[in-house]
Amino acid sequence: MASCETFINPFSGKPIAHPTSGGAASFTCRKDVFTTTSNGENQFTLSAIPKTASVMLSRNGQILSEGVGEDYQISGQVITLETEVSETIRPGEKILAQYIESS
Repeated sequence: MASCETFINPFSGKPIAHPTSGGAASFTCRKDVFTTTSNGENQFTLSAIPKTASVMLSRNGQILSEGVGEDYQISGQVITLETEVSETIRPGEKILAQYIESS
């Protein structure tokens, strides 16, 4: 599990979420790391259901975009890479997902 202090938006450089004084907000930040085992691997299961629009997914350090026609889509806990991305996957690549767990 990632600490929320290190859960950083790569575009703004600011935390996506952070604790508020008095404990008014409660959330759990997660970090799941996957290592691909085969060519074309395209699905990865997160350890929890992510809050909408909180996922930051990277492949070997390159940030991927979520949405229809983009790099990947999410349904529940399952991330599915689009064909253009998955067909270039090779064994040993690192897929990193950082997100806020849905409450």
